[in-house]
Amino acid sequence: MKMGKAIKGEKLKKESPFGVYVELPSPLMFASANENILVLAENNIPIVIGQMPQLGATAPMTFAGAAATSNAENLAALTLAQITRPSAPFVLGSYVTPLDMRTGRCAYGAPEFAMGNIVNASLAEFYNLPAFGWGGCSDSKLPDSQAGAEVMMNTLVATLSGINLIHDCGYLAGGSIGSLEMAVIANEVVSMAKRIAKGFKVNDKTLAYDVIREVGPGGHFLSQQHTLQNVSKLHLSEIFSRENEVKWTKLGKKDARQKAKEKVEDILSEHKVEDIELNKKLKDIVKKAEQEIK
Repeated sequence: MKMGKAIKGEKLKKESPFGVYVELPSPLMFASANENILVLAENNIPIVIGQMPQLGATAPMTFAGAAATSNAENLAALTLAQITRPSAPFVLGSYVTPLDMRTGRCAYGAPEFAMGNIVNASLAEFYNLPAFGWGGCSDSKLPDSQAGAEVMMNTLVATLSGINLIHDCGYLAGGSIGSLEMAVIANEVVSMAKRIAKGFKVNDKTLAYDVIREVGPGGHFLSQQHTLQNVSKLHLSEIFSRENEVKWTKLGKKDARQKAKEKVEDILSEHKVEDIELNKKLKDIVKKAEQEIK
C-alpha cells in the first residue's frame, strides 16, 4: 500500500497501478496471510486469487472435483472481500493443477495444467469476473525444446480460453527458476498467441475479390497495391529464425536461446529508469519493510 501511494498518492483507490496476488491454502482454508484480502478490499485494490489446489494432494484426483474445490475457495475469498467493501475489485483464479506422483512436484508442463485455464475462464465468465491464469512456463530446467513446447501449449490454451491476466512467463522448473532468457522467448510466444486470438475479418474488403479477378489464373500478387497495404498485418518474429539456411549460417547459426540471451543483454544495458526519485522512494519502502521483518 505504501508503494502504491508513493506512485499514485491519493488517487490510489481510484487508479491502482497494480493488483495483489493472494494465494489461499488448499483445501478450503484461509491463513493469517489472507488478512491482506481485508486491507486490499478496504483500499479498492484489485485482489488476484491464485491458489493452486493439486490433483490428488490438496484437491480430489478427479478434474471436476478439484475444480469444485478450487471454486469454493474462490467464492469464499470473494465473499470476504465483498463483505469488507461491496464491489471490491476481484480477479477469479479458480485453478486446478496436477501433482506428478513420481516427483511430488506441481507439473507446469502437463496438459492438465493448461486445461486448468479452461475451467478458470469458464467459471469467471459465469460469475462475470475477470480471470487469472497461467502460461509461459515449463518444467524444463533450461530454455530448451521442452520449454518451448510447454510454453506454447499453456500460453495458447490460456489465451484462447479467455484468461484476462496470464502469469508465469519465464518460469522454469515448475516455478523454481526464473529465467530472463525464457521470458524473452515467452514474449515471442505471447505475441504469436495474441495474433492467433485476434483472428481475421471476413468482409468485401478482406475477401479481395476484385484483386483476385485482376490477377487471374496463374498470376501473382507481389506487385499488387493490396499486398503492400496489408503486408504489415502479418506477424513478424523477433528472435525465431525464418531466414534461409545460407543467411542463417552467415549470421552465426544462432539458435533461439542464443538470440534470447543477446536480447536480455541489450535490454539490461540500455534500460533507463525514468523516475529516479520515485525509484528511490520505492527502494526505501522495501528496505524499511525488510528491517521490520528481521
